[in-house]
Amino acid sequence: MKATEVKTLNQLVEFINEREDWSLEVSNIIANNGWHDETGSVYGVCSDGKQKVAINEQGQAEVITL
Repeated sequence: MKATEVKTLNQLVEFINEREDWSLEVSNIIANNGWHDETGSVYGVCSDGKQKVAINEQGQAEVITL
């Protein structure tokens, strides 16, 4: 999946889990979709106010309902 194709949090999770190095591209995806950037918080990636993307203990991204 290309960064420009990511429009949902589930697609973002798939995008992150497909890559080893994703930080710059993910920052652009978050900004382009108007999501709240949480990359500065522990295990956080972003949220849309209803759900958030976080990195779990296994190092995989997942969607969590707030």
